[in-house]
Amino acid sequence: MYDKGHYEEHAGLLQPKLPAIFRHYEVRKADQDNFLHWHEGIEIFYGTGGTGWVFCDGIRYDLSEGAAVIINAGQLHRAQSETDCLEYEYLILEPLLWKEAGVEGELWFSCQRKDADKDMKQLMENAVRLRESEEKYAWLALKGVLVQIMAHLLENYTLPEPGKEGGAGGRRMEEKGRLRMQTALSFLKTHYREPLTVEMISREAGYSPSHFSRQFREMAGMTLTEYVNMLRCDGVRRMLLTENCSIQQAAEACGFSNMAHFYRMYRRFVGHLPSVEAKAQ
Repeated sequence: MYDKGHYEEHAGLLQPKLPAIFRHYEVRKADQDNFLHWHEGIEIFYGTGGTGWVFCDGIRYDLSEGAAVIINAGQLHRAQSETDCLEYEYLILEPLLWKEAGVEGELWFSCQRKDADKDMKQLMENAVRLRESEEKYAWLALKGVLVQIMAHLLENYTLPEPGKEGGAGGRRMEEKGRLRMQTALSFLKTHYREPLTVEMISREAGYSPSHFSRQFREMAGMTLTEYVNMLRCDGVRRMLLTENCSIQQAAEACGFSNMAHFYRMYRRFVGHLPSVEAKAQ
């Protein structure tokens, strides 16, 4: 069981009678607030516009219109846009849905196919159409399409020896390493407002500082310092939108001690100055 401290919140996203999460999403180039996270279900990123990539267990997979990236249960991942806006459908097939379909046991899929997958394209388009439908029993038809997608994954993406195939076939991080990284991410989510050092965080994960720094950069596609600053900027943004406080109060509360540095980081990771959120109060 994965630590729920940094497990992506799904409250309110699950549809009635349908144990899956299926939504349209956009990541803008300036909005780098898509943090490393994991799921207990199997996730599909299906590109619908723009270009970008998904970091998954330290490997970068390109994502563009018509391409799919598969994320296995427990894999640490985040998406990032290369163009002004990366658009995609994300579908999380929860364990209960697999169980209802009679599929149990460990599943491990190739993260990305090398060739175009026309069948996946058709299935995803059908699923989107049914999701948007106002028909009374569209959810039931959608569930049928999701089961077809599951069968398609089993027939075309299953790896015979999980974790043995690297590159585009999918890399499996050792369970011990993944749990250590999850522990570090949970610690960061809880303590990002506090003064932090790489020694403190690496100690929580059970790594040496140098090894942890290398591993973190590989997994996240950015340095630990960049990631902490991104977390802090997101915390400031949330405070400004939900609490009656000044920009300086929010910045200091989220761990910034130098305002000039804060403004540079905020513009970098949020895409504009914090005065935009402050005016929206």
